[in-house]
Amino acid sequence: MQNIREKILSWGYVLDDVPGNVPFVFGGTRCSLETAADYIGAKNLIYMNSMYSPEQLRKRHPSVNPCSGEGTLSDKYFRHLSKYDSVMCALERGRYTECATEISRFSLTHPNVKGAVFDDFCVPAVAGTMISPEQLGEIRAALRSHNPDLKLHIVTFDYQNPKDLVPYLDHFDELSRWSWVPTLDYWNKYYFEVSNLKRITNKPVIQGIYIHDFGIDSESPVPMDIFQLSIKKICQYSLGGQLDGFIIPQAGWFCHEKHREHIQWMKNYIDWFCGTTTVR
Repeated sequence: MQNIREKILSWGYVLDDVPGNVPFVFGGTRCSLETAADYIGAKNLIYMNSMYSPEQLRKRHPSVNPCSGEGTLSDKYFRHLSKYDSVMCALERGRYTECATEISRFSLTHPNVKGAVFDDFCVPAVAGTMISPEQLGEIRAALRSHNPDLKLHIVTFDYQNPKDLVPYLDHFDELSRWSWVPTLDYWNKYYFEVSNLKRITNKPVIQGIYIHDFGIDSESPVPMDIFQLSIKKICQYSLGGQLDGFIIPQAGWFCHEKHREHIQWMKNYIDWFCGTTTVR
């Protein structure tokens, strides 16, 4: 049995400047991706710097420091990530195929790069993400053009029907599932959610959780009772094998005072869960 800690993926941005500004973290941050990973003991990362070009950052996130999100795949950023078991790199919005080729080439000199992440897959509200199965196949082929072992990961949400993924099944390797609006109902019925997803896709499923409440209250963390239940469920189902891992974003929130209680509780629970689970 695999140690649960090996199934954790830490999601975020590598900082150049400390403190710095990154997308979707309001008020700046002093916590880089690798710092958050070390705090919770994660060995696997999702690297988001490659998601936006400098031009996109200026348009979408004008408060972000240009140097903290250049979107480049270079030693400048990866010198901080060399000790981790695996790194999945976000595909750049609007340049999915070209970026997949760049990640493939980059992996030849950075062997812990294990694949790419297509964020917000087929989300109508996000421009450019509604693609055909054939287009996804082209992206995956580009990702494997220099390294056939790389995996393509797609990010999906609970409001998307799993059956809509069936035409795409031959063109991606794993998926994550996210519940945008925090509710106890989602987690109380989680067994049926993950079982149905597994049955339809027959793919590795990685559950994402939110720390910050983007779905209802953009000023606050997820309500504590929902957050605690989500952590308990993902640990339980990762141990039981129903889940293939779980993603803890956003590294930039780890240092925010409003989120401190959540982060400390999460670390304590994961330490307790892993420390009291025998691995055979």
